[in-house]
Amino acid sequence: MEEDTPMDPPLTKEERNNQIEVGVKDVYKIFVGNQRRNVYEPFHHTLQARKEFTMLQLRHYFSTHPARDEEAKSEDEVGAHEGTLVAVLFDPLEHVPSKKPLAECRVGLVDFAYFFGHSVNKNTGEPKVAVHPVAFKTMDRAQLQAQHEDTERERAVMRRLRAEGFRKKRADPLSSDAPRRFTHAYEHFPQWCFYEDAQNQYMVTDFAANGSLVQYTSKRLRDYSVETTHLTAESGLLDTVVGHRVIKNLWREEALSIFSGIVRAVSFMHSRGVCHLDLSPENVVIDALSNPILVDFGSSEVEDSSGLVGRGRPILCKLHFRPPEMNAHRRNLAQSPGVNGRAADMYSLGVILYWLLFIHPNQGQKAVDPVRCDTNWLTNLVSHVQTPAASHDQGDCGICKSSVPLPADVYKLFQGLLIRDPDERISAASLFEEIGPLHVQIQGKLSERSLAVFERSQNN
Repeated sequence: MEEDTPMDPPLTKEERNNQIEVGVKDVYKIFVGNQRRNVYEPFHHTLQARKEFTMLQLRHYFSTHPARDEEAKSEDEVGAHEGTLVAVLFDPLEHVPSKKPLAECRVGLVDFAYFFGHSVNKNTGEPKVAVHPVAFKTMDRAQLQAQHEDTERERAVMRRLRAEGFRKKRADPLSSDAPRRFTHAYEHFPQWCFYEDAQNQYMVTDFAANGSLVQYTSKRLRDYSVETTHLTAESGLLDTVVGHRVIKNLWREEALSIFSGIVRAVSFMHSRGVCHLDLSPENVVIDALSNPILVDFGSSEVEDSSGLVGRGRPILCKLHFRPPEMNAHRRNLAQSPGVNGRAADMYSLGVILYWLLFIHPNQGQKAVDPVRCDTNWLTNLVSHVQTPAASHDQGDCGICKSSVPLPADVYKLFQGLLIRDPDERISAASLFEEIGPLHVQIQGKLSERSLAVFERSQNN
């Protein structure tokens, strides 16, 4: 029997940076060899449940090349208009140049890249370059037109939230695993830049070290399970119920902390007249310090003077997080005056809160989605609001499966968020005030928090 090959130890921060530097230098040589111009290759796009298409994918890097008079022949003129290397495509785990995309999206691809942000030193006036890890989204022009994607509207929305450009480096994932809250509400939105060429349009945004909220939640539940298993074994405790309760309490603390950050972001967004219109766990990403960041503003819109959005256009919002009035709007676009964008976001927040509180691990497999796996989740929730001890026989109810009861104040939040009448829903600013007493800003590293919650559970 062959022995398992030992795994290489993880790279230190210095080793990782050295490896990245070597990779960037190698790509720069390719860039110069290609006369500082972009090079493309065909990519066959096969996103599930979507029509297949072929697009042009960048090879190795992206550069900008200013337009110039094609009749200019002198070397001086050519040199003055040389391309600028903007970003180098990389593998975020191996820390080497890569052409393999992170994911496909409706209209193209998303790559990981290192983006070179140019600025001027305020003290010396000298130019400086900062390197930012980014999500580099390539959007095929033909698909943008075919799917009625409006990047101009998206950019108008993003300008209201953050000025275009990269000014501050995000936290490094190797620095610490202890959460730390953002100082400013605008930090809950990505820094960004937009580019275009004859083939594609490109949206560059901050890369979130912990991935989407879906990915982060699954990983965090696994981490809590591992920590709790160790603590249970060390204590000699045989009661698995206590272990399950510890995991749920650990995650519930963090879920409320994350939700508080999302609400803070939505409150800031609404104060700028922006409605997201596609809020979901897939469109929230988590940074290295466990802060939520709202992304994907393709459906978003600046509200009109009456607070309405979506007039004359279908609003693309994920089915399970879509408010009922949006369905009515989609069925009758010609006559619909639009929808109350802020209220639509608040309904989606209600679904996200339910998702956060009742998602749970499934014996080592990926986490069980309490919304998609229970078609009656809203009916069941209403039943529990009316009778907290209610029981449902079908076995899919996330509330029934939870061993940790919800405070009455949380049920009250659901009533304010998921009410059918949009005009009766709570505002983001009021919600942020109401969740204050429920919100605990989690402190310390994962192992420290796990031990504290485990000891509390044993004493209860």
